[in-house]
Formats: sequence, structure tokens, C-alpha cells
Amino acid sequence: MAGRCRHPTSEGIYEGVKPVLFVLDPELIKLVLVKHFDHFTDRPIFKFGREAFLHKTLIALQGSEWKKTRDACTPAFSSGRLKAMVPLFIACAQNMVQYLKNITKEKGETEYEIKRLLINYTLDAIASTSFGVNLDSFSNPNSEFAKKGLKFQDIGIFRRALVILCIMFEMPGWITSRLPLSLFNRESLIFFAENLKTTRNFRTKNNIRRNDLLQLLLDAQAAPVEIIGENDEDIFHEKRELLDEETALAQSVFFFLAGFETSSTQLSMACYELAKNKDIQDKVRQDIQKHWNEGELTYEAINSMTYLDMVMAETLRMYPPVARVERVVTKPLTLNGLKLDVDTKIAVPVYGLHQDSNYYPEPMQFKPERFTQEEKAKRSPYVYLPFGAGPRNCIGLRFAAISSKICTAYLLKYFEIDVCEKTPIPFEFDRQAVFLKPKDDLYLKMTRI
Repeated sequence: MAGRCRHPTSEGIYEGVKPVLFVLDPELIKLVLVKHFDHFTDRPIFKFGREAFLHKTLIALQGSEWKKTRDACTPAFSSGRLKAMVPLFIACAQNMVQYLKNITKEKGETEYEIKRLLINYTLDAIASTSFGVNLDSFSNPNSEFAKKGLKFQDIGIFRRALVILCIMFEMPGWITSRLPLSLFNRESLIFFAENLKTTRNFRTKNNIRRNDLLQLLLDAQAAPVEIIGENDEDIFHEKRELLDEETALAQSVFFFLAGFETSSTQLSMACYELAKNKDIQDKVRQDIQKHWNEGELTYEAINSMTYLDMVMAETLRMYPPVARVERVVTKPLTLNGLKLDVDTKIAVPVYGLHQDSNYYPEPMQFKPERFTQEEKAKRSPYVYLPFGAGPRNCIGLRFAAISSKICTAYLLKYFEIDVCEKTPIPFEFDRQAVFLKPKDDLYLKMTRI
């Protein structure tokens, strides 16, 4: 591509010195992400930072190394394991509700910065279900874990500018990997890496086993990984290669940090929209109460809450965690008459698709009814990509879904959510963050029911 080129279903631009082809048509998106995946197996990657594990996360790995690691992590997110995690999610949600009840004991309500509340929930949920660590962030909101988590995307203006310049001018990896730079806060990354190493070493020394992601990765270091099909009607067993220590550590750190950041933002935006749209809030609360009358919330009850699922889907449409999905051509091919050479960068504008009125009329309006079965059947699934699509989609999407729905169900069962004087309407996105999130605090009023 030279200069700026247009194609009926795509558009090419230069970002710095690198040409990028934006794929706009749903059928072409399907070809790139799914049908011709073997030609687009890698993501564009830039190696920043001297720590080896920073270069070995699932989003950074390429080719056979990516596939081996993905296979090793996949069993951690099977239906059976997710169902087993439900009591742990519930315990975290109960701690959150009890915390809110305590601070609303006198007045029956409070104005609270919702993102901080939900960061504590997601930190606890991921630490408990994935790494067997009981953080109890609501009893200890100023813990080092919470502080480092909040700084995850904070790398400073100067360092961010250096990262952007390195990307724009395609600085070689042997240079950037020696620089003290990162797409995320290195202090947070190293802090969590050291804590996970300590947890791993403690388990190994004391022969402690738990049914979680960390254990799965520990096992992958010690013996070939056994992959079991998730569909009970199509069970299969297959052996995969070992993972080295740095690769296993990289998955633990990145899943912890990226998972809590994206999930807490999704929950915050859901609460924000429900506070502005009280009729929708009432309707989703009715859906929750219909399937959760008494006793403990169950996995089956959560999966029966159709309207809650629609609310979370609409939240992800309006506020997808990542604004665009990227791939790199790994084998040359001709796509819809356009010849693509190896190393050509492909981008799918997720946020743009989600805001396209051709697919979603009145895209700035919060309308969960867009995700009824009837409405979804009217449009291509490739215009809704909050977690990507195809073999390289987000591995934790079902984990995020069940965790977010349990949290929302508990909040709405016990509290009514409203806007208040400090609620920013509209709010501004943080333009310096890697993942989409509000720039400023989101205060909402929580009233006990």
C-alpha cells in the first residue's frame, strides 16, 4: 500500500512508517479472523522491557509457541471449571455487598466511586479463582495488591511517548527489549510476578495443589499438558508440549492484571448505564429476582437470566475493552482481490463497528434489546467483537462473563443504583490507557433496597 488507499470493504492508512489495512466488511473480517486464520496467526508485537516474561504472554507469543501455550491454558476455562468457581465468585460478591451494607448502615445510601468498588471485587475474584490467594480487598482496600492494580495502565506521559515513537518508526526488538519501557506499568508487572513466584514456590515446596489456573500452569511445567474437549458430547484427549517457567509466569501475570482491568471497567460501565436508565435497571432486577428467589445463587440460575446477559452484551457493545483487533499476515494471500504480503498489518476497528448505525441504529443509546435472539439473527456476528473472534479470541471471555454477571446480580438484588451530582454525564475516555476506560472517577449513588 502506498499513501492512503480505499477499497469498497477496506481502507489503508499509514501509522508512522507502517502501512495498516483496516478491514471493514463482516465477511472479510470472518475470512481474516476465522476462515483463513492460518494466514493471520500472529498479532503485531513490539518487545519492550528487559524482563523475559514480558515477551511471553499469549498476546505476545507467535506461531507454534502461541498455540502450545494457548492449548495449555484452555482447560482452565472449561465449563466444568467455571461451574466449580461459582462459589468463589459468590463469596467475593457477598464481601462486596456486606461492605456496602456497612457503609450505608446509617443513611441507607452512599455516593461511591464505582470503579474502585468493582476493582476490589475483580481483584478478589481473579486472585481467588485463578491463584488461590485470598486478598479480601474490601477489608483491606489500601493493600499493596490494590495499589499496584490501580497503576496497571499508568506508565507516564514521557514513557508513553517513547513507546509510541518506537512503534511508529518500527524500532527493532533488539533495541526496544533493552529499554526500561512497557505498554503497561512495569512496577505493577514486576510486583505481581514476584508475588506469583512466591505463591508458586510455596505450593511446590509444600506439595499443595488447587483446582485453578496457577496449578494448571505448574502442571504444564512438570508434565505434558492433557487437553480435554469442553463439549461433553465430543470429549477428546491430547498431549501437548511442556511450558517453560517464564512462559507459565507470563500467563499468570497478564491474566491477573488484564483480567481485572477489563472486567472492572465492564462492570463500572454497566452500573453507569443502569443508573442512567432506571427502567432497564428495574427490568434486569426483575430478571434476577425471577431466577434467584431464595438461597444461594447457582450456575444454572445465572445462565437463565436472559435479560442480564443482554445488558452485559450491550455494555460490551458500547464499551468494548479493546478498540480494535490486530493481526499480521504470516502467509501471503489475495483477499477480495487485494494482494497481501507477509508482515502486512491488518486491523479490525471494533469500536467503530460497534458504533456503526448501519448495524446498531441509535448507537449511543443503551438498548439491551439489540441482543435478543431475533435481533442477533438479523446481523453478522462479526460486527460484535468485544473479545475478538476465531482461534485467537480472548481466552478468558467466559470467565469474565460469569464473574461479571454474578457481581451485577448481587449488586442489583441488594442495592438501587442512581446518578448523583458527581456523576459525569457524559464522561471522557482516558486517551492514554491501553484498554478503554473513563478518564475520571465515576461516582454513583447506592441505596439499600
